[in-house]
Amino acid sequence: MFFNSAAFALAGITRDTPDPAGGTIARNAKGEPDGRVTDNAVDLFYKDSVRPRMEVPPSLERASEAAAFMSKQFVRYGLTSVHHSGGSFAALRAIRAQGRLVHRANYESDPAMVDSLIAAGIGTEKALAATLLFRLVSFWLPLPVGAAAGWWFRRRYPRTSRT
Repeated sequence: MFFNSAAFALAGITRDTPDPAGGTIARNAKGEPDGRVTDNAVDLFYKDSVRPRMEVPPSLERASEAAAFMSKQFVRYGLTSVHHSGGSFAALRAIRAQGRLVHRANYESDPAMVDSLIAAGIGTEKALAATLLFRLVSFWLPLPVGAAAGWWFRRRYPRTSRT
């Protein structure tokens, strides 16, 4: 993984920090950390003392503002469809209702998602149907399509023997 100089400073990693067991801190010709760390050295960046504590409790308003900001950024950088597998479903619904959801959102649902859909005001039957339909379309439907494509490519581009 790569970390910037601010992350190294927050973690207290300097040129004198030894490599931890099972990991390395890559260094430049002058012996200064160059940003790359491997294996167990990554753990140096994830100490409790390094991470700032969030004093503001999470709220729908805060999650909505964050989601609206990210939606603008996605479109700004050319991403028009984004798969969301976390975060606040309620926030996405709120910014959609406000007209601030400017990208197409595909929200990953799981069994717990049915409860969230129901809590968001979507009826039980529709919530279950939406979850099952999502699973069908996103997981099961691509399997036969992929198998057919694989068969077609094997016929179209047969392997040649390498001798």
